[in-house]
Amino acid sequence: ANSRSIGIEITSIGAYPPGTDAEDGDTFERWFAEDEGGTYVKIPDHDTDIRRTQRVPGKYYLARPEPVQGTINGSRLEMYDLTEAQYEALIKLTASLVEIFPKIKNDYPRLADGSVDPNELSDEEFAAFQGLIGHWHETDNKTDPGPAFDWERVRQGVANALQ
Repeated sequence: ANSRSIGIEITSIGAYPPGTDAEDGDTFERWFAEDEGGTYVKIPDHDTDIRRTQRVPGKYYLARPEPVQGTINGSRLEMYDLTEAQYEALIKLTASLVEIFPKIKNDYPRLADGSVDPNELSDEEFAAFQGLIGHWHETDNKTDPGPAFDWERVRQGVANALQ
């Protein structure tokens, strides 16, 4: 899709089949913590981890405090949502792109009920679509931005920013 799209990378630890996180090293426990303000991203402490020298001060609270489950391209997955700051930045960037590039429509692939299409688009659908898509819409071996991604929050935020 690189010949006809603008890719935006959203940092996240990703999505996992429910229950595998605990079996495979407690990824959620290492990357997320809770306090009176809610669930936030933390950077794990590892003696040899380069990230420990690149810490950003402050706590970045998640948009939703609990993991979200959903099915993408036939796989049941669980993940934590993005942070409030990530959604705010994504909405501003996307609004700018939609305003500058008129072929980018402020919408995403939907099912008949209006919810996001959780599957790879057919070649015909992909060729015809002009809007916001996830990696999973391009190929069935990708699952990002994941089941927690709030498509409607982004679409509505972009609409509000363009008013």
